[in-house]
Amino acid sequence: MAKSLGEMLPILRCPITKGELKIEGDWLVSGDHRYPVVAGRPILVRDVKPFHLAAPSAQVISQNIDSYYPPEWLPSDGVCLHLGSGNVPASDRRVISMDVLPNENVDIVAEAEALPFADGVIDFVVSGAVFEHLRDPIKSVKEARRVLKDRGRLVIDTAFMQGYHGFPSHYFNLTPQAVETILCDDFILEDSQVPKYAGPSNAIHTQVERYLGFLPPSLATALKTGSVTEFLAHLSDHDGCPDQYMTEYARRALAASFVVVARKPDGYDFLKKSDHSSITARAEFYSARMAVIHRHHEVSHFFELRASQLDYDVPELEPGWLKSTLARSLVNNPLDVEEFRAAANVLNGYAEGLVHTRDRVLGSLAEQSQAHEASLNLERQRRARKGPRWQVQRFRRWINRRVLMRASPKRPWI
Repeated sequence: MAKSLGEMLPILRCPITKGELKIEGDWLVSGDHRYPVVAGRPILVRDVKPFHLAAPSAQVISQNIDSYYPPEWLPSDGVCLHLGSGNVPASDRRVISMDVLPNENVDIVAEAEALPFADGVIDFVVSGAVFEHLRDPIKSVKEARRVLKDRGRLVIDTAFMQGYHGFPSHYFNLTPQAVETILCDDFILEDSQVPKYAGPSNAIHTQVERYLGFLPPSLATALKTGSVTEFLAHLSDHDGCPDQYMTEYARRALAASFVVVARKPDGYDFLKKSDHSSITARAEFYSARMAVIHRHHEVSHFFELRASQLDYDVPELEPGWLKSTLARSLVNNPLDVEEFRAAANVLNGYAEGLVHTRDRVLGSLAEQSQAHEASLNLERQRRARKGPRWQVQRFRRWINRRVLMRASPKRPWI
């Protein structure tokens, strides 16, 4: 953490009313709105959830660079907002590291759609690999515009040709034209470029690497060892292409397009404007739904690994389980917010069960790996005993015994 609560308090505001905040014990208070302060870190989100209060597992924490430093042009008394900082440390006291997850190196937990800052107090807002994960990127840019000083700068580095990734969600991949004309249309466009680390080669490499990783190992190896022409021929064969061996999550993560079929509910025209809590409930339902698909993919993947590495048979997952589970968890009345919440709770329960199953499979794989390593060590020791060095040592011991026997006085009975 670079900034303390005391340092940030003068420019902090309630994310709902934008009113001033004051400290009351372990809370920040603005009128009727109260926000917890956990380990010195303010949790300034509109609807506090458990994941806002406790850091996630290491597997989902983002730290794509070792550390962050503000640009040289930032004034000595300037303020830089690192929007969606993940767990990237920043030692410069001018930097405020903000994320929706309470990672170790985060100064403040908040949402990009409702920045908890006063108007016109930030010199520089920088965001890397974040806007694809925002539920409302247009509103987030408006918030960035609001908190920036006049002539303050905004830098957005966001996904274009990338597959589905990220936690808690991944909503939008934006074309360069979308970023320039929809997000930044009323900013002065100073520069727009493809960064060196994210050019076409990186896009192709990342997609192909993930693609092969989703395939059965034998098929992935066959595709790797063939020619580029053969590889492309496999991909262009729509009936026999390797997609058929992928899980639903893998297909969703790398698909070229996606089809959704939806039906308008009765009484939709009478639906009043949704408040934040109902929008959040819907978002949580769809996030939980994607989590079940992802966890099912993980379990399927590790079950396949275990089946290929262990000597005994492994029971497969129930065929059609995912499809039937998602069908049972559909919301029949999208005008009922409580139905979204109930369905999300059910899906979260399924996701937790799948995580437990995945961890059991991983434990079995770890035990098998340890046993295999121990067996290899024994084999190495056995081979070492039969090696040339061991033979020389054995010959020397035999010579030494013969010399000692000749030098020793003869016993009476010999």
